[in-house]
Amino acid sequence: MAGKKRRRSEGKSEVEPPMDPLPQSAEVELEVWALEAVEVHDLELYDVSLSRGSNLVRVFVKRPGKPVPGEGVTIAECAGVSRYIEALVDADERYPERYTMQVSTAGIERTLERPHHWAGAVGEEVRAVLRRDVDGLSVLEGEVTAWDAQEGKLTIDCGEELGEVTVEASAVKRAKVTFDFGS
Repeated sequence: MAGKKRRRSEGKSEVEPPMDPLPQSAEVELEVWALEAVEVHDLELYDVSLSRGSNLVRVFVKRPGKPVPGEGVTIAECAGVSRYIEALVDADERYPERYTMQVSTAGIERTLERPHHWAGAVGEEVRAVLRRDVDGLSVLEGEVTAWDAQEGKLTIDCGEELGEVTVEASAVKRAKVTFDFGS
């Protein structure tokens, strides 16, 4: 059980209990704090997640605009965002005393799960695995040319042979931005 915090109780060693469910307001506030923290550091918030089973708070950040190799988010910037959020979480009694904060970059080949991820991926190359075949295709690879937030649909230009394919975001099982490291 590497990485799990333990405490002694009545002579027995036990795993730190999971975080009690946070009220919705606390989860929303965590995202607001993360937005404040990235703004202070001239970054963008990509995602925030809570893993109650391990009291883990994950914050993913990115540099504004299209990612460029060698010009990504620095460790110092991640540490600054972490310290900013930790100060607010530590002062809020709704959060457990023991938790783990992880702040990292979303990565150049970042996952695409939420609507704002798709909106930010317009103009980028992606690989999307579909839940079910669409027009005989189970995987779409190409440039995201459009995101329709109202309809929840994205359009991917899959090249000359297939052209543009439009699918509902809910039809995508998993997707990520792809980057040709050879160019």
